[in-house]
Amino acid sequence: MKDDDDIRKEIADARQLGAWTYLDSMMELLQQECEPQAVQWNRERLHHARWMSSKLLAGTFGDKIQADVKADTKMTIAWSSEVIPEIK
Repeated sequence: MKDDDDIRKEIADARQLGAWTYLDSMMELLQQECEPQAVQWNRERLHHARWMSSKLLAGTFGDKIQADVKADTKMTIAWSSEVIPEIK
């Protein structure tokens, strides 16, 4: 992956597709009835799916808003040789 940009992009695309597939299976779990004893276990599975989504699909489900700020960072400092008259 580190030597080939095309392979890196293909792997990243496959991982995103896998993350969406994982989320689809979690949506199916939400549609199913479950025994009262399984509610907590399903809640944990869904919580994990939400966490994985925020990491694997950060652009879509990320926790943070990423701002892309492009600004001119040049700073100019200049001293003037003019003498400011004294105020009396």
